[in-house]
Amino acid sequence: MKVAKIGAVILLGTMLTAGCGMSNSENKKMNHPQNTSYDQNQKSNMKDNMQNNLNNGVKNLGNDANQTANRAKNNVTGKMSLAEKEAKNAASLKEIKHAYVIATDNNAYAAVELTGDKNQKLTEDVKGKVAKQVKAVNPSIRNVFVSANPDFVDRMKDYSKDLQKGKPVSGLANEFAKTIQKIFPNRQ
Repeated sequence: MKVAKIGAVILLGTMLTAGCGMSNSENKKMNHPQNTSYDQNQKSNMKDNMQNNLNNGVKNLGNDANQTANRAKNNVTGKMSLAEKEAKNAASLKEIKHAYVIATDNNAYAAVELTGDKNQKLTEDVKGKVAKQVKAVNPSIRNVFVSANPDFVDRMKDYSKDLQKGKPVSGLANEFAKTIQKIFPNRQ
C-alpha cells in the first residue's frame, strides 16, 4: 500500500508537471502572435520615427544653409566698398602691420596682419581696438568683424586690389559673401 501511495504521488506529480508544461507552452503559442505583432509594430514605429527625424534634419540643414546664404548675401551684396581710410586708421595701431577693410552697408570686415612674429595671436583686445579705429572713421558702421587668418588676409588684399582697379562690385559680391561666411560663420 505504501508503494501504491508513493506511486500515486509520483504519478500525480508527473501529471501536474506535464500539465503545467503544456499550459506554459500553450500560453507561449497563444501570446506569440500578439508579441510578434507588437514587436513588428514597435520596430515599424521606430523606423518611421528615425526616418522622420532624418528627413527633418535634412530639411533643417537645407533651411539653415539657405538662411545663412541669404543673410550673407543680404549683408554683403548691397553696398560693398573699399574702406581705405578705415584700413589706414586700423593699421595705425602698434599691433597691426597691415589692414584691409571692406565695408558693406553697416558692417565692416577687416583682415589684419599682426606685427611681431608669425606665431602671434589676434586677441579680443586687439579686435576691439581695430573695431574702434574703423568706427572712428565711419560711425555708420555698427559691426566690425576682424580676422588675422592668413587666407582671409590674402583674399582681402586681392579684393582691395580689384576694387581699386574698378572691377565691378557685383562680380566680387558673391565670392566675397562666401569668404565672409567661411571666416565668420556665427555672425548675424
